[in-house]
Amino acid sequence: MQVVLVTLLFFHLFYKHVFPPQLAPTLSFIGIPNRVSFNIVLLQANWVAGVLSGKVTLPSIDKMLADVEKHYQFLDEIGIHKSQTHSLLLRHGKSWVELFPIG
Repeated sequence: MQVVLVTLLFFHLFYKHVFPPQLAPTLSFIGIPNRVSFNIVLLQANWVAGVLSGKVTLPSIDKMLADVEKHYQFLDEIGIHKSQTHSLLLRHGKSWVELFPIG
């Protein structure tokens, strides 16, 4: 049985704040990031639709987990607690479209 772990109001191990890697693509969460506009939620929804329709391919589980770990390392390097992981104000200098490619 797969479990989605939530503590301190953040979801652990979510690829780009949307997909739990072991359950992707059949389970996704839209709108988790905090302090973002509706446009970001729309980008996430379009990305999920692209994944579900087969127009966009997710990386392997290992690559998704590595991306999540890289994000956690980035937070640690700049002194941000993991509980702030869903603040998309911290996006590694990437554009919103790079975060959620819609194909």
